[in-house]
Amino acid sequence: MERRFGDFSGIGEIEAVTVDDELGFIYYADEAAGIHQWHADPDAPGAERELAPFATNGYKQDREGLAIYSTGAGTGFIVSVDQLPDDSIVHLYKREGEPGRLIMMNSRAKNFLIADWRGIESAGTASNTK
Repeated sequence: MERRFGDFSGIGEIEAVTVDDELGFIYYADEAAGIHQWHADPDAPGAERELAPFATNGYKQDREGLAIYSTGAGTGFIVSVDQLPDDSIVHLYKREGEPGRLIMMNSRAKNFLIADWRGIESAGTASNTK
């Protein structure tokens, strides 16, 4: 059986998808519009509709990479990358629902950047990486 779900702004692409197995959510990055949250379980109540769009502002370019960084049972961060031509900005959102080792794509240099999580976490909600 296949499941079809999701909304798309129609601008750019759906760039990244990540699943939070522990909390049961799917997140995907709509490059130009935000990050979308859906139930991973197709039989969950409300699985037919989007739970929460977020990261709809504060980005200068495309929403690219997504990752789940767990800091304990049900805690941690949803990590999103704002991909800029010369560097990238990392945005952190608490898994618990409040705004709040990552690999990012660098379009201009056509390579990948690996950021030390300790530096990102200590910087708060954003960090620049070149």
